[in-house]
Amino acid sequence: MSDKQEERDHLRAFLDRMENPPEGKLSFAGKNEAPDLRVESEDGPIGVEHQRLFYPRSNNGIIRQEQESLRNDIVSQAKREFLKEADVALNVTINFHTLYGLAVDPTDVKLTSDKVQPRAKQIARLVQENIPDIGNSVDLRPRLNDDSFPEGIHSIWIDRPKNKAYALWTSPEGGAVARFTPGFLKKHIAKKEKKLDRYSRGCSEVWLLLVADGGRFSTWFDREMSDEAFENRYATEFDRVFVLSGPELNLEELHTQSQAAQPCT
Repeated sequence: MSDKQEERDHLRAFLDRMENPPEGKLSFAGKNEAPDLRVESEDGPIGVEHQRLFYPRSNNGIIRQEQESLRNDIVSQAKREFLKEADVALNVTINFHTLYGLAVDPTDVKLTSDKVQPRAKQIARLVQENIPDIGNSVDLRPRLNDDSFPEGIHSIWIDRPKNKAYALWTSPEGGAVARFTPGFLKKHIAKKEKKLDRYSRGCSEVWLLLVADGGRFSTWFDREMSDEAFENRYATEFDRVFVLSGPELNLEELHTQSQAAQPCT
């Protein structure tokens, strides 16, 4: 699914979950257009700008969103490399050292784009050398001083099930779950506010929709531990600010006030 399609799905979910959604013709913006959604309501056009929320940079400078993308590239390329040499349907689970946490972890290995191809080739070769018999599986782990095992990989589980018609290569995600904080939300509101004049053209009101849908680990926040962020009041020139979060896409509106009023905490 494209980023633009995900954005439109979020905006539709947002309107579906509102108690009193504005009624009128919907116009979704194309690439480089703003705002992302325009509702031609009876009280005047309402613009809704969409912003996805991802985990902040960790204390050791690692960005989870970036690392997720690189891990997926490694897994996809390793699968392609393997299938060039062997027409065997396997379930392959590649476990990276991926705490990439909110604190420094000595086992974290920061991935960069130049590491994608060599890691993929190493993984494909290891899988080729360790194809199990039908109905069996093997769990590969690095041995002490074993340079053949890719750096940053905790283990590779290879399963060869009976009657398997396709190959499934995956990389589970895990680590410490972040929470929403007032500072985190304030930062993203301020980021979008820099372009508010552009969003406001021809609109009687402009709303901001912040989305953390949990579809990737870098978008999964612990809402139950985030009450402070949702009780806070935010100074902004957006008319309304909403947060759509979790796999269920729960909708909440933030408390806001004009920037001309007393600043938020």
